[in-house]
Amino acid sequence: MQAWLSVREAMVRTGMSANRVCREHAIHWVVGGRGGSSRQYSVQGETLRSLYQRAVRILQDEQKERDELLLALRRTGASSPQEAQPLPIAALWNEALK
Repeated sequence: MQAWLSVREAMVRTGMSANRVCREHAIHWVVGGRGGSSRQYSVQGETLRSLYQRAVRILQDEQKERDELLLALRRTGASSPQEAQPLPIAALWNEALK
């Protein structure tokens, strides 16, 4: 999620495409525990693009599953009260983007 969020935020802020953002920007984070040592990591270029594309595929898969469910419901004449609600993962990630 963090890769998707960082790339989307940079796209909005700079007006660049996802590929260009991945090529020119990097994500940095620190991992460590209480009182222990910490390590700093960073991702950029093809690695960042790969993480971003993986997140995009997760969102697309979620949308596809929902579309298939709604189609199956419509075929049987049923409807879903949840139909108008946003997708769970997409809603969470887009909320974090705001």
